[in-house]
Amino acid sequence: MKRRFQAGLTGNSGQSGRTVSASVRSLPSVNRAGLTLIEILTVVAIVGVLFSITIGAIIPYATGAAKQAQSASNLRQLATATHLYLNEHDDAFFPYRKETEDGVVWFFGKERYDGPAGEGNRELDRSKGPLHPYLQQVGGVEICPGFDYGNALWKPKFQGASWGYGYNLSLGPRPPIYRGFEQIQRPGKRLSDLDNPSRVIVFGTCAQVNTFQSPASPDNPMLEEFYFIDDTHRSIHFRFGGGEVALFTFADGSVRSMNPYPGTIDERLPEARVGRVTPRGSRKFLE
Repeated sequence: MKRRFQAGLTGNSGQSGRTVSASVRSLPSVNRAGLTLIEILTVVAIVGVLFSITIGAIIPYATGAAKQAQSASNLRQLATATHLYLNEHDDAFFPYRKETEDGVVWFFGKERYDGPAGEGNRELDRSKGPLHPYLQQVGGVEICPGFDYGNALWKPKFQGASWGYGYNLSLGPRPPIYRGFEQIQRPGKRLSDLDNPSRVIVFGTCAQVNTFQSPASPDNPMLEEFYFIDDTHRSIHFRFGGGEVALFTFADGSVRSMNPYPGTIDERLPEARVGRVTPRGSRKFLE
């Protein structure tokens, strides 16, 4: 019984082995052909389309990010120049605007009374601005690349352009006002007057929707530079991040971004993205 079982096992195993071997030998050989020229060109075309789509999405984002980075660098330069000015002026902030015998000194330059008049024709001597010598020390400041000065909706105020930034109107001294016969002085602030300098804006990306000076009109609103930040005007320009980001430098020298406060975007030209970071009347970030 034992020998018969082993013999049967051996016989079955041999037969099975011969059957498998025969089956393997009977399989036809397969020749794998390479890709045809048409298939290669199709793959190349698909890759090209995908590459174009990807680059088309990346380039605008990269360009916008580069402009925002340059604007942030500008604001850091302004912050450094401001602190150099403060160090030499007993920590007192410079005025936003000052009347002199022969012209107006803005914080960004001087406009002479006898110079050309009219929007877009006014001349500006940037070397006469209070920050000019300090900006020279830190390497100057460029015009904000995020402000589209070539846009058909842009309305110039001076010949050329200023920096594209506005100044916190609450910081510098302003002319006195009168209530009846009483003269009320409006002195500026010192850096030491600020309880929390990291929460007080000095400069920010600014603009204004103009409907009242030609060639702008109520039927033809236009965008122009604007030079101050206060608790009333819609003057913050959200020119980065798809119209959702404005940049600011604060009294501690930091640069940060903020988003528009809901419901404050100027509806006369909503695509310009001009509004506020606080509700109208709020003094937050101003003092």
